[in-house]
Amino acid sequence: MLVGLLVNAERVRLIAWAIERGVYTIPGQFSCYRCIHRPRMVTKLIGYRQFSSKRKTWNDQSRIYLQALGVDIEKIDKVDRKGILWSIPEIRPRIMILLQANLDKNTISQIITHKPSILNMEEKALKIRLSFLNSLGLSRNKLCKLLSDHSLLLTYQESDIQQLLAFLQSRDLNKFKAWQVILSCPKLIAVDVDSFDQIVNLLRESIITENEINDIIIHHPSTLLLPYEQLKGLLHIIKSYLSDATIVRKIICKRPSLLQLTHVAITNVAQWLNQSLGLSDESIGSLFQRYPEIFEMSCESLATSVANFQSLGIDLKLTSHILFSEPAYLKYDYNLIANKFQTLFKLKFTEKQIKTMLTINPSVLGYSEDCIQQKCDYLINEMGYSYQAIVENAVVLGCSLNKITTRWSRWQLQSNNKQLISPAKLFLTSDCQFEKDVLESNYKIENENSMESCPTESQKATL
Repeated sequence: MLVGLLVNAERVRLIAWAIERGVYTIPGQFSCYRCIHRPRMVTKLIGYRQFSSKRKTWNDQSRIYLQALGVDIEKIDKVDRKGILWSIPEIRPRIMILLQANLDKNTISQIITHKPSILNMEEKALKIRLSFLNSLGLSRNKLCKLLSDHSLLLTYQESDIQQLLAFLQSRDLNKFKAWQVILSCPKLIAVDVDSFDQIVNLLRESIITENEINDIIIHHPSTLLLPYEQLKGLLHIIKSYLSDATIVRKIICKRPSLLQLTHVAITNVAQWLNQSLGLSDESIGSLFQRYPEIFEMSCESLATSVANFQSLGIDLKLTSHILFSEPAYLKYDYNLIANKFQTLFKLKFTEKQIKTMLTINPSVLGYSEDCIQQKCDYLINEMGYSYQAIVENAVVLGCSLNKITTRWSRWQLQSNNKQLISPAKLFLTSDCQFEKDVLESNYKIENENSMESCPTESQKATL
């Protein structure tokens, strides 16, 4: 009797499967439903799970339907070990709602793959959330990208979103700005808002004002997701190199992305700067203040930058001086640095002169080729300065060509002394100093010389 029951059940199941697979009909659905709802003992022997209305097994028709949309069935199987799926009459209406919301097929497949529970949502709730997202004025591409990456925006609990909105609005953010924050970082929905208060309090302890905290939340909302202990350790290590709380505040407000680092990452970079470049803690603090981006780099990339300079014949001491003075060079690749050196060689500076120039003014490597060439041509060919004079006064190359030509023209017009004076005195003084120390003093000297050369009345009488 048991064998007959098993054979009969298997025959019914196969017939139902054939009808359901070949012809999508109501009888096929009904037959499959009746087949799956067997006595528990028979179900165990055949190997099919019994399910209630809350737990339904995958069936072949649903697999075909979802695979046609591009849904990764295998990924869902791995994530959802219970093997939950929904029948065609249940999933089709929800997929139609997604299509009617102007979402493309790829986006829908991504949403279902990452959040298959969306097909269990109430149709009314799904329509409301899609309608709201469309009302925010997002383009179709932005909406599709947003939901592909963050399907949580459709499946969140209403109580969670209300708590998050209440927190953001308590910080004087209107509803529009609050939703901007949520859309830029949807993961905030799944986090307890109490942890946000802890992060805000840590920022307050660094004397960051409420408006500045709001700016960080708006432009870098992922800051609120940082673990409390991680952020606390980070702020502590920053303060150990920058004792002035005002400077710490300015750095964080200027570059909030630093908050995403860990204190271990900053410690590693600081140790590398100390051991490899010989910088003191005070110098590291100065770097932190002038170029905080350096602490977002890895020790490997820093070592590569130093090796690039050394491969061009620059010793470690000069390399350290150059990189401390102009830390932005740490992001230059080898080809860019080599081209800068090649430009100076083209202008007929020797290797020794180039090293001297970099010692006096490391910023030379940051100037464009046209800029350096125009200034050197004018200083050498028009004004008559030697290469060595330019090397010893390399800071002059930081002046604009307009300033150089203007100062030289005024000197030529108001001075009878055609001898060259120091480029630093001519070009590096302020306008007031130039008028007073250069033009006026030169005028007095010339007058004194002219008076000495002309005989006085008594001298004339004697003659």
